[in-house]
Amino acid sequence: MNRQDIPVVFSTDHNFIMPTYVAMSSLLANASRRCEIYLLVSEDVTDDDKEIINRLAAAHDAGLTFIAVGTVFDNSFCVRGITKATYFRLLIPWIIPDRDKVIYLDGDIVVTGDIAQLYDYPADPACLICGVRTPGFSTSDKIRKEIEAKGLDCKGYINAGILIFNSRLLREEDYKPKFLAHIDKQYSFQDQDILNITCAGRIGYLPLKFNFIGLLRPEVKAKFIELGLATPAEVADAELHPVIIHYAGAKPWRDFTARWCDWVNYYRQSPFYNQELIDGISSKILFPVFNLKKVIKCLLKRY
Repeated sequence: MNRQDIPVVFSTDHNFIMPTYVAMSSLLANASRRCEIYLLVSEDVTDDDKEIINRLAAAHDAGLTFIAVGTVFDNSFCVRGITKATYFRLLIPWIIPDRDKVIYLDGDIVVTGDIAQLYDYPADPACLICGVRTPGFSTSDKIRKEIEAKGLDCKGYINAGILIFNSRLLREEDYKPKFLAHIDKQYSFQDQDILNITCAGRIGYLPLKFNFIGLLRPEVKAKFIELGLATPAEVADAELHPVIIHYAGAKPWRDFTARWCDWVNYYRQSPFYNQELIDGISSKILFPVFNLKKVIKCLLKRY
């Protein structure tokens, strides 16, 4: 194992293999250094799924290890169609014990820059995890109250889709039982809440460009800057030169989203490419179907 390699972890079940492949292909296409990929998989991931991922890794001379997580999260709380695979990241420091520092990436992303920028980012060695604060949360009173009810400060709350784990420190301080103690709690943001709660006070903050959620509405951008969570220059850099685009809301394989073409560019190069999927989403743009309740809700929010 070459210590110049960049260790990157994804987690998936069978239903998420396609977007995970697209995310991984974008990562490898833009990486300046060799990546060592660890794929945490649920029991429904098939041999065919693994073979497709194997071919991708081999084409880029990337290391690849599949890790079956087992049944530890079978009774975890699931919501909004997000399955137990989301919890797998909580075990990263212990199921990859020979790595002191690891990047975790969600599968609903594309990497448009060099992942070495993230891995080499100078983080405080006392931090347990590093992530990007969530801009949209700063303008939602409902979410702010929900987060504050958990004893957290909304301004310091991070999105768990892109993380740097200080695995060595998490192992030394025995955080595994602290994480697992929360898995049956009905947290609306699941493992993301668990990480923010258990690591509170020891979270490092990354620039917005490492987890850019596609589009910042003007009021969200203004609030984010007003709260001191980013400078205008940092926001502009994220919008113009994102390293990672995260489709945390609407998914580009289902709907037309901000930065849709960035995702489609890599999807077109994948073995999963299906022109009918593209045509179906394109038809939603040309012939939109409006839901009256949604239109009224949007108008009430706007005015």
